[in-house]
Amino acid sequence: MAAIEWASPDTLEQADLEGVTDAFTEQQITYWLGRAMRTILDEVPLSTLTERIESGKISETVPADVQVDLVLSKFGNPGGIRTIQETNGPSSGSVTYGGDSPGQLTLTAEHRRKLGIPSYGRRTAGTVPTWR
Repeated sequence: MAAIEWASPDTLEQADLEGVTDAFTEQQITYWLGRAMRTILDEVPLSTLTERIESGKISETVPADVQVDLVLSKFGNPGGIRTIQETNGPSSGSVTYGGDSPGQLTLTAEHRRKLGIPSYGRRTAGTVPTWR
């Protein structure tokens, strides 16, 4: 049986390029890594994930990579703010966070692709003929 490599606090800190983990305790980091793991397992059952690793469809490190991405995204914007605007006298600026759900533990299309989860196609309204 393939062993899934889940992320550890050390793994997260090594991947942290901006130092966002510095503001959090090891208990908080461990908690959010667990939440991210459960988010992944909500989308892909453990048996399915293990089968994909054993068959070589995905690497055993992919779940940890996605887990780290989710937690760093959460730590980088814990409040889930979409846009910040500042005005200081004659100058002003704004920052807009990308993604559909900033600050949330939500799998993106890229995460789903890495984990081998089928993506749902873009849904469009069908046309209905209005003439007879």
